[in-house]
Amino acid sequence: MPESTHTTSSESLATLLGKFTQLKSKRLETIRLNKADVAQETRRQKLATLQSKSTHHYEPDSRKSLPQNERILEYTIEECEAWDEKQQRRLNTGIQDQDKLAEASYYKEINNIKVDKEAYLKSCQSDHNSDIVDKKVKEEVSAIVKGSKDRKFNKKRGRTDDEAGNYISEKNRQFNLKLNRQYDKQ
Repeated sequence: MPESTHTTSSESLATLLGKFTQLKSKRLETIRLNKADVAQETRRQKLATLQSKSTHHYEPDSRKSLPQNERILEYTIEECEAWDEKQQRRLNTGIQDQDKLAEASYYKEINNIKVDKEAYLKSCQSDHNSDIVDKKVKEEVSAIVKGSKDRKFNKKRGRTDDEAGNYISEKNRQFNLKLNRQYDKQ
């Protein structure tokens, strides 16, 4: 009897191995088919995006085929103004001169001042209100001055005006501070 159980168990083992190899091959075939489907889908999507881009094809400028002097005459006033604005923006990308920078920041601060025209007109009509308006104006001016001083101190990293004026340059200031540290130790 032990031989018959052994043969039945070996037969069942053989059938199980057969099923296992069959399932394994079926799994591999499914993976291959899925990869093929995914590749086909991505190709289809890429083709669709390329086709959509080709439908938005821009027509070439017909003026390009004209000679230079005729091409210039074909541009409209709006196109010329837009071109001039673009060229002006390119030129104004940065401020190279410190005077221009100071003037630009001055006008920027002036434009930020809010003027109370009604209060000003009332103060012109009656002198007793001028004190109130003068206080407001003084407060605004002092705020602007404080803001500009804050920017100045931020640029100079918190130094006071007398410290800032004692040195030729920033490197000279650093060198003098280094010397002071060296000799103060002794």
